[in-house]
Amino acid sequence: MSDLSSEARAAAFHLLLETGEPVQATALAEELGCTLSKAEQAIAKLASQGLIRRDETGAITGSYGLSVVPSQDVIHIQGRQFWTWCAKTSVGVLAALGGGTVESRCPMSGRPIHLTFDGPTPPKGTGLAVFWPGNELTSCCKSTVDEVCPNINFFESTEAAKSWAASSGVPGEVLSVEEATARSVGKWAELLAARKAGSLTSQA
Repeated sequence: MSDLSSEARAAAFHLLLETGEPVQATALAEELGCTLSKAEQAIAKLASQGLIRRDETGAITGSYGLSVVPSQDVIHIQGRQFWTWCAKTSVGVLAALGGGTVESRCPMSGRPIHLTFDGPTPPKGTGLAVFWPGNELTSCCKSTVDEVCPNINFFESTEAAKSWAASSGVPGEVLSVEEATARSVGKWAELLAARKAGSLTSQA
């Protein structure tokens, strides 16, 4: 990914988090300090790789898994509501921000799932699980949001996650919520730290 595309993806995430609104190309160009044409090129490239989502007007509605349009996982942070593309984003964002709640639904049973972070770590002993796709899927996908994210889900139990994985045929492993959080938090903690440091460049 080019430096501008990487910076655009990070900038879009921060603008979504800060405003709670879709990000227009003009706003992204201003944030990046580049021309509108270059911003639009970066947006088109990210969209083609499934690394951002756009609405019918072309505005960015999701980046780094954080979204301002409804999806299965909804997160609440300091009285504000967002949605995420997958369980990985949900726990990663809440851990990096130091608290919040996530509401989801178990794909196997359909039962609702509610998880509260009181600080940067999830509560222990919830029994909840997260399915984590393997490299066989992630290394060959053409669109992260369309092919990988729909498989990273919360489950009401390890058994439910294993049953779903067996029936769906998706390669991967079942993690506890604590394990999933530990694997996820670094990505979003780095994004937030870069913002504080005045740099938008982040790992893809």
